[in-house]
Amino acid sequence: MNYLKSLLLLFLLSTGMIAYPQNAQLDSLKLVLEEIKEDSTRVNTLNAIAELVHRSAPDEAIKYSTDARNLAEQINFQKGLAAAYKYIGLGYFMQANYSEAFKNWEPSLQIYESLGDERLVANILSNQGGIYYTIGDNIQATEYFLRALKIAETLNDSIRLSTLLLNIGNVYSEQASTYNSAMSYYFRAYEIGESIEYLDLLGVCLINIGEL
Repeated sequence: MNYLKSLLLLFLLSTGMIAYPQNAQLDSLKLVLEEIKEDSTRVNTLNAIAELVHRSAPDEAIKYSTDARNLAEQINFQKGLAAAYKYIGLGYFMQANYSEAFKNWEPSLQIYESLGDERLVANILSNQGGIYYTIGDNIQATEYFLRALKIAETLNDSIRLSTLLLNIGNVYSEQASTYNSAMSYYFRAYEIGESIEYLDLLGVCLINIGEL
């Protein structure tokens, strides 16, 4: 299931993001960046650029989000600081530098926890689980996915909930002794995905169920 693992990680890391015409939006944000002062708006703009380019140019994402981190620290903008660490981590993740990705997601998680932002706590836990999943540590991956799942259930976050169920199912599908558990998670993910018309996830669910 190597192909599916990669595909699911992309869903995992991009959940909640909306696709816009990237070049036009990127140009617009860079123009804004030239005109704004060293304040929270600048931090948010740097992070927005990092979000847009982290797949296509992870080195640039790391640069922009590092600038955002440094400024956020100077002005004590905690929400922007947490986001900066998140996007630095995403940049390193896309470079397969998993130790640096995890290193940056840890302070992001701590800040989001201190701010009480449960949605983004679940996001970072999902990402950290994704690292363990990628390197084959299924025990740790499951632990992080389940922690994120509990929060997603509390928030009734259907997109993240269905994605996490799918990823947990994928972990369980790797051993014959847990095939039944895997199937249960896949069907739960499918039901939620169907209710919100999450078509990409439905396709992966059906492939996984078919393989199992």
